[in-house]
Parts: sequence; C-alpha cells; structure tokens
Amino acid sequence: MSRTDKQQLNLMFFYRQDRAGKKTNKSPLQCRIKIGTDQKDMPTDIHIAPEQWDTEKKILKENCQDYETLKKDIENVSEILRAYFIILSLELGTVSPEMLRNKFNGKAIDYDAKKGNPELQTILNILDEKITDFANEVKAAREREAKGEPAKKGKKGCSRYTLTQWKTTRNKMIEYLMYLKTGNIIITDPKIQKTAEEKEDYIKEGKAYDIPVTSITPAFSEDFLCYLMETRHEPIGIGAASKQVKNTKHVLKMAVKKKWLTVNPLEDFISAYEAIDVIPLEYWQVDILYEKKGLIERIERVRDGYIAQIFTGFAWQDIRALTPEHIIQDEIGDYYLCKKRGKTSEYEVVPILPPVAALIEKYKDDPYCKKRGVLFPIIANTNCNAYLKELAALCGIQRDLNTHLARHTFAHIMLNYGVPLEVVSKMLGHKSIRTSQRYCKVSLQLIRDKVKPVLTKMFTKCGKLKVILRGAMFKPAEFHTEYKAAI
Repeated sequence: MSRTDKQQLNLMFFYRQDRAGKKTNKSPLQCRIKIGTDQKDMPTDIHIAPEQWDTEKKILKENCQDYETLKKDIENVSEILRAYFIILSLELGTVSPEMLRNKFNGKAIDYDAKKGNPELQTILNILDEKITDFANEVKAAREREAKGEPAKKGKKGCSRYTLTQWKTTRNKMIEYLMYLKTGNIIITDPKIQKTAEEKEDYIKEGKAYDIPVTSITPAFSEDFLCYLMETRHEPIGIGAASKQVKNTKHVLKMAVKKKWLTVNPLEDFISAYEAIDVIPLEYWQVDILYEKKGLIERIERVRDGYIAQIFTGFAWQDIRALTPEHIIQDEIGDYYLCKKRGKTSEYEVVPILPPVAALIEKYKDDPYCKKRGVLFPIIANTNCNAYLKELAALCGIQRDLNTHLARHTFAHIMLNYGVPLEVVSKMLGHKSIRTSQRYCKVSLQLIRDKVKPVLTKMFTKCGKLKVILRGAMFKPAEFHTEYKAAI
C-alpha cells in the first residue's frame, strides 16, 4: 500500500486463465491498480502457468518453477508503479489509475502547469525519475535478450546490478537529507527493509526532507562526501562515497537538460573513484591463502570462494551466480566458464584453471550449492568482506582483502605471465581496453592458445601453485601501464 497526503494506492496481482496461450498455457499476470474508489486492471509482461499461482491467496506458489525470478519480476513491477505514483503525486497533486497505467506503459499523460516548474523539482524527485526510467530500460533489455535481439546502441550495461546502485544512491541521499534537516545520524540497513512496503515507507519518509535542485550549490559535493566518509553511522570508503556523488552529478545534468537548472552545480566535481589505483596481490600472497590449513569452516568457504575469484576474474555478483550451465567445452575438450557480466552484459570467457576445477569438484555435492544450483558457496558481499579481513589476519597478509581486489589480482597474474592484453580484457568481460586492441576479435581458440602455455609456469602437474622465490618473478613497474589499461 502506498499513501500520499491526499491519496492511497493499492496494488493486487491476479491470474486469468481465459488469457492463457494455447501453446504455452501461460497467461500475462494482471495487476489491479486501485486509488481511492477508482481502479484499473493492467496486464504485465510476466507470464505464468496456472500451477504457479495460488488463486486464493493471490500470490506465487513458493515451490513453483522459477519462483525467485518471477517473485523479483513482480516486485519490480510493484516498485515501479509505486515510484511513479509518488512522482505523479508530486507533479500533479491528484493521480488516477488510468494515469498511472499510462505512465507505466510509456503513454502520454495530460500534465498541468506544474510540470517543468524548476521550483517544484527536487533532488529525490529527479532520482526517482532516473530509477524508474532505468528500470524500464532494464526491462526492455531483458525482453530483447529473451528474443535474441542485440542490445540497442548505447544501452549496454542496463543491468539489475546498475539499477541497484541507483537505488543505493537514492537511499543514501535520503539519509543525508534527514541528517541535514534534523542533525540526527540515521541508522539505515537494507536488511531491515525486507518488503516492498517497508522500502517504500522509507522513501516516502525521505520526501519530508527533500530539497529543490535550485538550492544545491557546488559545496554540496564535498559536504555529501564528508558525511558519507566520516559522519554517517557506518562510514564508507572514498571509492563508494565518490560513486554516490558522481551519480548525483549525473542526475543534476539531467535537470540541466530539462531546463530545471541553468548550470550543473556539481560540474567541477572529479570523482576520486575514477583515480583509485588498486595494488593487486602478489602470487606468493595468493599461494599463502591457497595453502592455509586449519581454518574454521566459514573462513575456509570464504577463502575458497576468494581463490575462485582470483583464478577466474569474475566479480562477486557474477561468481555468486555461476551454475553448471555456465561451463562450456571446446572442440578439443578444454573447459571454460562463460557468463554475461552483470554490470555490462559483456560475455566473460575464462579457462577453468586447476584451482577452480578442484573447487568445483569440492563443492559439487555441497548442500548450499546443490540447493541453489551454483558452483561455489559465495555468501553476501558485506559478510564476505568482513570474513576476508579475518582471513588476511590469520594468513599474516597485511592487505585489506576485498572481493574486487581478487579481480585486479587475476588481471595482474595473467599479464605478468604473458597473456596478451586483449585476451585478458575478453576474460574480464570489459567493453574496451582503451586502445586500438579493443577492436580485436577474441575466440575460444585464441584464449586457449595464449593461456595454455603459461599453465606450466603457474601450476605444478598436480595443480598446486608454483611460486618461485616468493614474488621475485614479478616486476610490477614493468607491467604497470598494461595492467592499468586492462583494469
């Protein structure tokens, strides 16, 4: 349920058997939009079979096929409608089910004179608009992908992961605005907001502290950055904090294009996030992690997941989603992991190296992995990074281990052992390597031909890491330029 000062929105999903297709027996899930006493029904793009829907409770059956995917799709539709309801309420005052349905379907709405008035445009309003528009882009991208159609030009990277980042920026902005107006440091935890209603209540509460975009000055960027890194209940690093300010700068650029601002007050902000130079782990440090014995189970499982990241280069969200279906075999029998990168939708193709093969075998019958259908027991990112700090202490490694460092380390190792830059770029799923080499076509054969010769340098015959003089083989400065280009 969503409520403004004047109106209340209720959404209900239901199944209609008479709309089912003859071949698939699936029907578009219907959504009933009710505002006050008015209501309109709207078909969604979520197709379900009758056995997947509980008609009495009007919810998905928890044991149905594709439950988690369908549940997320339904929540996404609900969240978009609720966000549009808030936006239209701010812009128009009164919203009808017909208006909300038209907004969701991209149809024209009759706006009054309030539309376009800069004095009524707020930072949260613009963030909401960005999120809803981006959610529609993600939805359209998934539909094109399902049909086998190529992504639209300039629309690559429209992923759920990026959508989540925009929602994170909105939540942190609400938190900061609350602090500005009350002086209180708000404790926010995504785990507390479990339902769509709880998340929406938090967003609605934040509207009371919203500010017009015309009131934002250049000092806003440094003040917001300082709050995120020093003042908030759980300070975040400069990279994560700069990302939030960078996103804010982006939406203010939108406001300039829509004539709500004459200039972007954050135009001169340069993100420190873009300049961070990550120093990868050396191979001897990886060897210490790999060979460490006597770890308790939770630390051992985190270590194993980290080793899998180091020798695949997959980001946390991608390695967590790896399933047996992502294992492919070439014409001569070599195995690879092949998956679309969540952030960019570019394919990552990585040979299954000995440590990774051993871990796949180790966890093939693991209850956690079997239940979720995944290859590795990767836990939540926050908990994972906390356990990695504990692992570093146990191994005597004076580094701040985190999941992204593993990806950098993979690139570092591959380049140091002579794998060409364009091959490393393909294995990392990057769109570009910032040179003319980005136009190279990289095939499985090229990856195999370039990676296979270095395996005897990296591993013994039994698959152990081969470490020579504990890191003496590396000359970081020599590879620094190439490494930064790959990352």
